[in-house]
Parts: sequence; C-alpha cells; structure tokens
Amino acid sequence: MARPLFYLGTAYLWTLVLLALTGKGMAWGLLILCLLLFAAELIRTIRHRQKADIVLPVFLICALACGLFLAKVHFSLEPQLALAGTRQTISGTVTEVLKDSASGAHQCYVKWEGRKLRVSSKTYAPKRGDKVSFDAKLYELGAGDPGRQRYYRSTGAYLGAYCYETVRAIPEKAVTVRDSIDRFRTYLLDGIALYLPEDLAGVVDGMILGEKSGMTAEQQEWFCRAGILHLFAVSGFHTALWSMLVYRSLLKAGLGKRFACWCGILFTLFFVALTGFSKSGIRAGLMLLIFFLGKAYLLSADSLNSLGLAGLILCIGNPFAGGDSGLLLSYFATLGILGVYPMLRKQVHRRLRGKKRLEGLLNTLLLSTATFVFTLPIAMLTFGKVSVVAPISNLLVSAVSSLAILLGGLGALFYGIPGLRLLAPWCFLITGQSIRLITALCQRLAAFKMSYLDVSTPALQLALAGCLLLIAIALVEYYSLPEQQRGKALKKGSLPRLTGLLCMILFFGAALSYDLLK
Repeated sequence: MARPLFYLGTAYLWTLVLLALTGKGMAWGLLILCLLLFAAELIRTIRHRQKADIVLPVFLICALACGLFLAKVHFSLEPQLALAGTRQTISGTVTEVLKDSASGAHQCYVKWEGRKLRVSSKTYAPKRGDKVSFDAKLYELGAGDPGRQRYYRSTGAYLGAYCYETVRAIPEKAVTVRDSIDRFRTYLLDGIALYLPEDLAGVVDGMILGEKSGMTAEQQEWFCRAGILHLFAVSGFHTALWSMLVYRSLLKAGLGKRFACWCGILFTLFFVALTGFSKSGIRAGLMLLIFFLGKAYLLSADSLNSLGLAGLILCIGNPFAGGDSGLLLSYFATLGILGVYPMLRKQVHRRLRGKKRLEGLLNTLLLSTATFVFTLPIAMLTFGKVSVVAPISNLLVSAVSSLAILLGGLGALFYGIPGLRLLAPWCFLITGQSIRLITALCQRLAAFKMSYLDVSTPALQLALAGCLLLIAIALVEYYSLPEQQRGKALKKGSLPRLTGLLCMILFFGAALSYDLLK
C-alpha cells in the first residue's frame, strides 16, 4: 500500500491519543492486544504465502507507542509525582518565562535536576537563563482537571512549585539567539498592545503568535462554540501564510527558485522559534521544510507521507503528545485539507465548469468542510463537545482572519521602523475592524442553542470519534486511487481489513474506558 509513513505516523499518534485519555491500564491491555494481532496477522500471511502489507507495521507501531508510554510513566512520571506535596530546595535554570497569572504572580519554567518545573512567585521577576535557588512546596500540575493534566504532561511538565520566599538569582549575562527572538516577539506584542484595545489585542496575539493568555474566557468560549479555536493554535495555516509570502515575493523579484526556497526555509525556522516551538508549529514547519527542499532540488514528496513523517518525528520522543490539543487539531485539520479537499474540489469543478465565481465560493466552503471532517473527532475527545456550526463559521471568517493575521503582523513589524511607521495605524485599523467582525459573527453563531452539542460519556466519545476518524481515512485512501485500481484494493482486502482491525482495537479501548468500569 502506498503512503506507509502516513499510516504509521497517524496510527502512532492515534494510539497516543487513546493512551492520554485512559492511562496505564489501557497501555498494558493495548500492548498485549497489538502483539497478539500482529502474531495472528503474521501467521496468516506466512500460511497463505502472501506479501506483507501495511497492517503488520501498523500493529508494531501501535505496540511501540504503548511500550514507550509505559516506560515514560514508570521511569519519569511516577517518580516525579511521588515528590508532590513535599518541600524541596530548588536549584536550577530558568528556561522559559510565562505570562503573569491572574493573581499577579510571575510564572516561569525552571530546569531542576533534569525535571521541568513550573514556578510561581510574586517576589521574583524571572528572566531566561537566570540561575535560581529557593525553597518551595511541590504540587501536581492539572490535578483534578484531566484536560489540563493531559496538556501539562504533553509539554513534559508534571510538577509545579509555589515560592513565597525570596528567590536567589544570578542573572545570565550572555545574549543567546533565543533571547534575541524573545525580544523580537516582545516587540511585536508591544506593537499590537499600543494600537489596539486590550480585548482586541488579546485576540490578535493569539491569531498571529499563538499567545492566548490575553483572550478572555468569554471570547474563548465564543470561538470554541463557533468551531474556529484552531485559528489560535499556530499551525500550517499561519506558517504557510508567512513562509509562502516570503517565497513568492522573492520569486517575483527574480532572485531564483533555489534562493527563494532557502530563504523560505530560514524564515520557517525563525517563525517556528518566534511562536514558541509549539508542536503544531513544528509539525507545520517540518512539512514546509520538506516542500521547500523538494522545490529547490526538483524532488517530489507525497504530502500525506510528509504529514505522517512529521507526526512521527514530533511524537516518537514524547509518549504524552496525545494530550496536546493544539498538535491534534493542527495535524488532523491538515489531514482534511490534504486528503478530503482535493477530492471534493475535483468533484465540484467537474460539475461547475465555467462558473468561476461560484467555484471560488464553493472552494472556501469545501476547505472548511474538509477541515471539519477530521477535527470533529478530535473536538469530541478534547473538549467533550462538538461545534455543529463550524463549517459555516469557518466559511464566514476564513478570508477575514487571513486579512487580520497578515495586516496585524505587518503593523506590528512596521510600528518601530522609521518611514514605515505611518503604515502601522492603518494596518491596525483594518485588523481591529476584522477582529470585531469575527468576534461578532462567532458570538451570534454561539448563541444558537444547537450550535454546540455535548457528548458527555467518555466511552461514547472514544468509540464515536475513533470510528469517524478511521472511516474518513479509509474513504480518503480509497477515493485517492485511480478508478481502475479501486476494485483491486477492495479485493486485496488490506484497506478494509486495516480499518476493521483498528476499529476492533478502538472498541476494545472503549470497553476498558474508565466510565464503563464504574
């Protein structure tokens, strides 16, 4: 079967999602089941003297995900959680500075004896690279809130510390590349805050840099119910918007394809660093790097294979990556764009030849629908609720959000540059009006009673979301084949067999889910 990396990457990520939702008991059960199914499939293949297909490596990659998850829990998570509730003397280095909490406490991450510790203090204003020492009481991050707990674990942070005493700090004097990038990020955020009121600035921060801390809970609820929360997870949409702008501008300037590609690569790396190395940003960056390298050296790469490879690279070293909603929404939205959109677009163009205006409108709707197909299951699992109006809201805000991101970014860049400073107010004027329109539309759509459906039972979420996802992938694979090969694909049986076996694993997982054992 074609696209082996796509199947392996998606199966690995999906297994991690399942484990993030259930835990250690599920990992043991799923590991044993995958190994048994692998052995049965291997025996069947040998007995019938058939060529091995993708089913065998898929079972192996699922078993590998379970094994790495169990190892991470045993050797990293559990030893650290054993320290929760104890007082410790912390001596480490500040690795990341976070936004102040609602209570005014300064927050940062400190690397302490190989552990990533989230520290809160009202007496110490952290700076990256500072050597700090203090006494604090440790606690488990996200305790009592499964969603937040999964998120923190996906970042590698399991413990937090409240520090009420004086923090002894030795500042780091050397200026690193990361410090320079952080200063540029602060420069952009300051520009946005200078020209826009606080409620609009928080939304623009999220759309451009993925900084959602400035958004109010009410705004996040509107965007979530309207189904456009993915716009605030820096992903392929954001990264490609800026990288392709650089690439195409250099091509039009006549500087050559290879030079433009390498500039696109450098800008992509810079943008991923600027947005904080989020997993969704890294995933998008990896795909763009493959794209630019292919363009520069006349190589061809299957986009779905590239997506699967990016997923493997991101998750192979982090068995808790299945709890990162930003990564999941980004990955599966991209899967919809790459897998479903071309198929739908081809069917529409076949029936609407010559009607270019109608085609343009429908293309936007189809792009929104394609994204919705694969983000629907992830929304079920991540939020426990589903936005029914997501295709409509994405259709309405797609062009406006692109305009807001582009002009907001340019305004934040121009405001401190002599000669270009005069353009900044006009950029922010249009950006502000665009954000007001997006917010008003989402507020109206979120007000409908049936705009947001609650899927309250975890086992139901697991089974329903997984089946939708697997069936969608199987249909995309089937319809992406030439018509003369579709019959052979079904006769061979690997596609329906793989889908059926993965559904069996899924329902096995649902049967062991915590709400069914009560």
